[in-house]
Amino acid sequence: MEESAQKKNILFPDLSIVELIALQILSRHTEPIIRHTLMIEVNQFLKKSTKEFSTSSFYNSLTNLERQGLITFTRKSSSKQILVSPTSYTLTVIDKIFRLFLRNIIINDSAFTIQFSKKILEKVGVEHFENIFMIILEERTNFTNIKLSKKFADNVFILLREENYDVFNKLGIENLNSSKIIHNKIREPNDFFDLVVLSSYQFRPDFYGMSRIDLLKEAKRIVKPGGVVVITARSKLPLIKNFYASELLQTYSKTVKERTFTEQQMKNDLLKAEISKYEIFDYNGLIIGIGWKE
Repeated sequence: MEESAQKKNILFPDLSIVELIALQILSRHTEPIIRHTLMIEVNQFLKKSTKEFSTSSFYNSLTNLERQGLITFTRKSSSKQILVSPTSYTLTVIDKIFRLFLRNIIINDSAFTIQFSKKILEKVGVEHFENIFMIILEERTNFTNIKLSKKFADNVFILLREENYDVFNKLGIENLNSSKIIHNKIREPNDFFDLVVLSSYQFRPDFYGMSRIDLLKEAKRIVKPGGVVVITARSKLPLIKNFYASELLQTYSKTVKERTFTEQQMKNDLLKAEISKYEIFDYNGLIIGIGWKE
């Protein structure tokens, strides 16, 4: 079964809550556990939040996990009892699902977006723009925050991941213009925008085959002389002494590692894009770079 799971590239298998909890409990055991004992532990975990499930239902769940290559069954030689063991994929799946949860549960809400947007405008010295362009690198686009951009500009253009345009078109957001990449170039002309924003800046964006420096150079190309390019990324989290909080922060840090920059790293990127006038600052967990096109 492990081979079949590997072929499927297990990332986020179709699992129920009971199955997820069974995997989590199973991963804590250093030796194979009797199938019925595992059911008792899962029931104990769930008894305050849901009604007890049947033995047959739980065994069916285990069969599903075994079919997906996440557990194995062995029969205890001295009896008819069936033992359950995790496979090499069990912890990988738990870790990936937990990281996905962390990455998506902590998002910039509208109030926070308005706060740091006003901070950027304060630094730039402008309250409203004629034309702005937003390069949205997130895999899961926050369209609520995109709508907020209309508060700060007459015309807003956005460049999304290709798979996110279907959602954008279905939402029917008015007064937003979509862009595209043509031969590794943003479609819009040179020196057109007052402001270009690259949100969720990341080391390897996997964005139309372009690197982060390619995108940054394109941002500089389409912004007007005297205009501004803004980069937003995650800043490094502080170390703390509380063991449990530290474990959680370390896991979250690993989850957003691809989007976490230091001031020096952001400075180096701006210089590679030939943006020599800049300001970089930390704002409540964001590292923000502002570059002026001279």
